[in-house]
Amino acid sequence: MVVVICAELHWPTPTLHYYILKNILEKLVSRLTDLIANAKGKDPQLGADLEREFRALSSRLSFGLNFERHNPEAVELPRRPVRRGDKVHVLPPRGSTAKGDQRLWLVKAIHKTSKMAELTLLGAAGGRATQ
Repeated sequence: MVVVICAELHWPTPTLHYYILKNILEKLVSRLTDLIANAKGKDPQLGADLEREFRALSSRLSFGLNFERHNPEAVELPRRPVRRGDKVHVLPPRGSTAKGDQRLWLVKAIHKTSKMAELTLLGAAGGRATQ
């Protein structure tokens, strides 16, 4: 059997580019509110109409860049050596057309002499040894 490691990926933290773009967008929104205030001074009805449309759009669309919370993704790392604590998939023997085990296993221990690993199904008790 072949074991493939799954690693969790996390999105990067905001970078300098994020803060620059956020600053630009905040200035644009501020400029729009200033222009709407000027329009209200010259034509109250036009200013009110523009403000109503602007509020409707800004409530539906988020201005700025949003880093939303998410669940980490998993990626398979087939050539990385297996280590204790890794999350793995157990694949069928090479050349087999059978579908591999789609469940995620946790490596509890590795026995180098027998080339075996003790695996525990994530979310279940007990263990299993595999090559």
